[in-house]
Amino acid sequence: MEARSYIVEETESTIIGKFCEKLAEVGFEDFHNSAVVSASNSLKELLDVDFMKQKSFANTIMKSSRPHLLINTATSSVIMLSDSEEVECIKGRAFEVTCFSKSQKEVNDLVENTKNLLTKEAGYSSTIIHDGSPDENCNKALIKSLSETARSDLVRKVGGDFLSAFANVENKTEFRRLTTMPFKAYNKSMLGGLNPDNLVVSGIMKECFAPICKRCGGGLQVPVLFDSRKELSKVVKSKSLVCPNCKNKLGSENVTIDSYYMFTDLGLECSKGLWLEAYVKSILEELGICGDRIKLCSVHGRDEIDIVFCEGDSLFVCECKDKNVGQNDLYILAMKVSRINEEENIPAIVNKVLIISTNSIPKEILMTPQEQVKYLSATGNPEKIKRELVRAVNKAKQEYKSRRLEEMKDLLLMFLPSRLEEAYMRWVTEEEMLG
Repeated sequence: MEARSYIVEETESTIIGKFCEKLAEVGFEDFHNSAVVSASNSLKELLDVDFMKQKSFANTIMKSSRPHLLINTATSSVIMLSDSEEVECIKGRAFEVTCFSKSQKEVNDLVENTKNLLTKEAGYSSTIIHDGSPDENCNKALIKSLSETARSDLVRKVGGDFLSAFANVENKTEFRRLTTMPFKAYNKSMLGGLNPDNLVVSGIMKECFAPICKRCGGGLQVPVLFDSRKELSKVVKSKSLVCPNCKNKLGSENVTIDSYYMFTDLGLECSKGLWLEAYVKSILEELGICGDRIKLCSVHGRDEIDIVFCEGDSLFVCECKDKNVGQNDLYILAMKVSRINEEENIPAIVNKVLIISTNSIPKEILMTPQEQVKYLSATGNPEKIKRELVRAVNKAKQEYKSRRLEEMKDLLLMFLPSRLEEAYMRWVTEEEMLG
């Protein structure tokens, strides 16, 4: 079973009734309406009293603002309409439409078809429809409010070749070693086990060229690097360069040209850990989380946040660490989450926090989950991180579906006639119960 929701702004009081009428035209039967009609037919047969002939009675059944459960047996589809209420993230009254079907494709088609009933058939503007439950729309509003940074643009540029290179532990160790060196250009011998051609093709590094004096072999200390061999050859022919070691004037006859390699801006940032944010992003995109449901390397107030995303009605904050995680890291993260949850303008609540690290996190420093926030960890090699992240997202999806099913069960029970003792408990006052 799959479920998806969207909310509809109640721009007029009759919109839910019109929507139900359009759903009835395409084969959806209102469960409550059917129960009332069936009961009315029984009353007519038993007592010769026909409520259905009373126009006001029939209209009240279809056009009331109460919740509806509509079933289409031909397409194996179910639609649940919530009661109209104030929805803070859209600043007005709205009702929620939750679509149920057997597969993700079927439920997606059902969502689009029912939206068309509101827009193309009933003539309402598409601007009154907002994908997601009320909670999810609040979460998306928070995500939209976050400011992007220069790193946001960089992380979007990280492709598959980058991720393959940095997911390799040996490669990553070499990259980290190079970033600690006191200079920024490296010849082939300094690259260790890294293949320079692959680095250039993937965009992690760029190839530069330097003149090497044949007399003294001066190379690393030569301060001039050129982006192309052709450009350097022209300069060498002009004999305008002097070896800083032996002061020999450098010309074509006493110079060799050697290749050096420098990190690109993107390659350098990935070497410092940005590849992990990009890797998590790629996993979330595989799971269908993208667009207005995710923000990368953003800022909330003065807090930098690696990744924020929502799934169902769960709001996740992710902290990515390509290094050891300490108690202070978790404390800082908890403060960031606390400030988001205290945001007064947007009533979104972070209820899941992911600590994503390539190194194991000691259990003794993991924080005890707070009442509304669940701290999860995803640590280890990339494959293990992927498994843990997929498990966390799928669990959020399942929790969302379980909540929708629970609401459907409550709706069914509300529609069913009460037993005598239930009716007594429903209508007796608290004062009467207490004597």
